[in-house]
Amino acid sequence: MAAADMSPTFSGTVSDQYANHTESLRYWVRQQVTRHHLLPVLQTCQEAQSTDKLQVLDFGGGNAQDALWLAGLGHHVTVLDISAHEITKGKIARADALAEVARRVTLMHGGSKKLANYPERFDIALSHGVLQYALKEPELQLSAIARALKRGGRLSLLTSGLSSTTAEKHLVHDQDAVHELQTTGLYVNNLGIKVRAYDFEQLEDMVLQCGFSAVEATFGVRIHSNQDSRNLAVVNMAERRQILEDEIAASENPDLKDIGSMLHLIVAKP
Repeated sequence: MAAADMSPTFSGTVSDQYANHTESLRYWVRQQVTRHHLLPVLQTCQEAQSTDKLQVLDFGGGNAQDALWLAGLGHHVTVLDISAHEITKGKIARADALAEVARRVTLMHGGSKKLANYPERFDIALSHGVLQYALKEPELQLSAIARALKRGGRLSLLTSGLSSTTAEKHLVHDQDAVHELQTTGLYVNNLGIKVRAYDFEQLEDMVLQCGFSAVEATFGVRIHSNQDSRNLAVVNMAERRQILEDEIAASENPDLKDIGSMLHLIVAKP
């Protein structure tokens, strides 16, 4: 297994914890803010490729939530995930979807090495919440994605933010964790897995070394609601709308986006 594919398999207890997380307000905010900023990127790619139906790679999107959303918009989505357990959950979700949506979603088990079979295949790629798990040579993962994109393609990159994570550790007076973050960028996340946090400068430097030509936009994700541990089901629709409105505004604010729990970059391939 390549170093870039050294990610958790999300099985057993970890998978159950992640499933619980996907039902939380925090996960919903991440998903909705990211999708809000992804919509104009899809339109840009549609105009560039002169088609309404894009070829999309969802790298690490095994539960198929984003894939089914994109397929519902008419796009063809290939999901590649190193966790067989997550791919199984994605297949269950796909089976529950409308037939015309389900047939536009392909789910495959594997890591970044498998992308060598798909040179310049995709118009846009998603890597949402995946890069932080690539502790060794994350550049290999990004380079593999770049090679799988067509010329002029886009990458939507979402990963853990350094400033917010460091502030969280300060709040609980975990000075050992703060020191580790400040020296290596590493920390243990809520799933009990060691991951890496980044700042925008680090991410921009890395993508420009991995076959991409420009960072077109940056956003901070989950700025005000990161400490809200509620299940989404207990939050009424009016409050959800207000939370989302506030989070979208904060995500675009140059004075706030650096402190997002997650950092979202839109990156172009030449």
